[in-house]
Amino acid sequence: MKIIKFVLTGVLAGSIVSSCSSDWLETSPTEGIPETALSTAEDLYLALNGIHRKMVSADRGRQGQGGEPGFIICREVGGDDMTWALYTGWHTGNFKWTVNTKDNDSYNYHMWHTYYEFILNCNKILEQWELMSENEQSLDLARYVKGETIAFRAWTHFQLVQYYGFRYDAGKTNTQYGIPIKTSSAIEQLPRNTVEEVYEFINAELIEAAALLEGYKPVDINHYSEKWCMASWPAWP
Repeated sequence: MKIIKFVLTGVLAGSIVSSCSSDWLETSPTEGIPETALSTAEDLYLALNGIHRKMVSADRGRQGQGGEPGFIICREVGGDDMTWALYTGWHTGNFKWTVNTKDNDSYNYHMWHTYYEFILNCNKILEQWELMSENEQSLDLARYVKGETIAFRAWTHFQLVQYYGFRYDAGKTNTQYGIPIKTSSAIEQLPRNTVEEVYEFINAELIEAAALLEGYKPVDINHYSEKWCMASWPAWP
């Protein structure tokens, strides 16, 4: 029996786990799993699980970040409801708002890098979904994978525009700079979309995802559902 489990880090990567008997496993890690290996709904579901796994992975040498839970702490510390006057440890730069003006500060660029890494892998999954056979695309699992991947891409753009874009101003045209909208795995420079365009994109994604996830019951709380999409729309603050 051969099981392929994907851990996504910019390019699809993973581990091939082979079992020659029922009582032991031989694991051989590898990188650059060919995207052509993603030919079934089950394959894509494993790849999607890889993104969820990366959300709680501290793989950038910064213990104070620790994936999305660490990013949440960074954003919370940057608010105005905490007092760390004498604190000089982790997140001090976030608290003092000094990391925001430093392009090379890891607490600044790591979020950008990680979130766009998630988006890259979402786009890879969606592109491979389009290449699947019609029989595979017609499966309920395939529909749920597509819906959840779109929801994930919407959520990631939402985090980026809040952190790197100008604040949304209700009732105005919001032509201020947001962040680049990325819907392709192609490596290319893209201009920053306006804040209005980014939020319009996010809401359209959530509506599409909710329709695809209708009736879907996630196996655990890590996965998105129709209820989550509808609770998140509209995304405007």
